Amino acid sequence: MEGSVAWSLIEQEIPQQVRWLLVGAINRAYAISYDLCQEIEWLNWPVGRDVLGYLRRVAVDFEMKRLVDSNQIPFEYQVAPNAADNCRHLELKTPRCVITISHVQSRERLPRRAVFRSNLGLSNQLFFDFSGELCAVREGPYYLLLTHGASGPTPDFIYLGVPEPGITA
Repeated sequence: MEGSVAWSLIEQEIPQQVRWLLVGAINRAYAISYDLCQEIEWLNWPVGRDVLGYLRRVAVDFEMKRLVDSNQIPFEYQVAPNAADNCRHLELKTPRCVITISHVQSRERLPRRAVFRSNLGLSNQLFFDFSGELCAVREGPYYLLLTHGASGPTPDFIYLGVPEPGITA
């Protein structure tokens, strides 16, 4: 999706005030999961800290769910399974978009390949004819990806973007 079209979509579906609430939720989730690992003895050692990433993922999804449940953000959500049906993730829904949330290793990285992300990404296609004229824009739902990452107890970055179909890490 062209950059200006993607930015316009984000501005319309997720206004700045809502984006700040999403940032706050991710910050709270990092603090909750980090504090939990510090406070519980069996988590506060090298083997126990291996689960920090899992705890953080659950905390981020829970904080987003809490924003929706308390009507602080004008979204809906669903808990969706992965393709193997052995893990679940939160999908936030705006009138025109589906948003998934992923921890990534660095600002430039994308999450690992997942069937659900690939399928959602197909909705971001623009269709051009051979003359270069735009002939169709899918009416959605468009797919947005919210990524975050850290080297410590607080996020180093939080990004929101419109991934292209078929993009991989």
